[in-house]
Amino acid sequence: IKLRGTEPVALVSKAELESWMETLDIMSNPEEVEAIREGRRTKKRISHEQMLKQSQELKTFFDYSPVGLMLIEAGGSIQSINPAMELFANGYQVSEAIGQNVFRRTFYASKELDAMLRLSLAGEGAERVLSHTSAGVNPWHHVRVIPLLGPHEHVDRILVLFEDVTKQKELELVLSQRSSNLEEGMRHRLEELQQRTQDLEALNEESNRNKRALLNALQDARELEGAVQREHDQL
Repeated sequence: IKLRGTEPVALVSKAELESWMETLDIMSNPEEVEAIREGRRTKKRISHEQMLKQSQELKTFFDYSPVGLMLIEAGGSIQSINPAMELFANGYQVSEAIGQNVFRRTFYASKELDAMLRLSLAGEGAERVLSHTSAGVNPWHHVRVIPLLGPHEHVDRILVLFEDVTKQKELELVLSQRSSNLEEGMRHRLEELQQRTQDLEALNEESNRNKRALLNALQDARELEGAVQREHDQL
């Protein structure tokens, strides 16, 4: 508040004034200031140790994961790769794969993967099961592509996960074939049963016709017998 002829003054509440006074007391005490500084250093040290621990845990997971993991720069250059990816890398070792460009199709030649990566550059993830017979013993791969955004909300890197699903896919194919065979067998069996039903109905119809013919013949015989008997009585 500016007063005419005097120095300006500040109007604060009692609680705010007590808070400022406590702060000034702390800041004017060297021991208190050193304690605050030490607390900040301890917090930074603990935070740094936690970051190192988390980084080591993440590296352990990355190195020993059974799922192939690959980190790719936006330009297509492989930045990081774990040992499990060697199963999918067309014979490349981990050290040889670093720096390879996935868009040149020497690392993992696949038009489908190429399309998934280019889609991820636009910020859209993708997930698909790919058949990659050139990989030999692992022809079926479940591939997931995840775009990672940078500080400016642009795709900075791409995380690619590879999982060998050959056994599951082969089992699916076997089950599908067995299911198809079972359906085919059931269809043939149903056709046989329908044919037998039709044959039985035809046989039953023929039997009914024979019965009616026999009844008609018996009726004719009775009528003939009656006529003979009447002729005999007249004689």
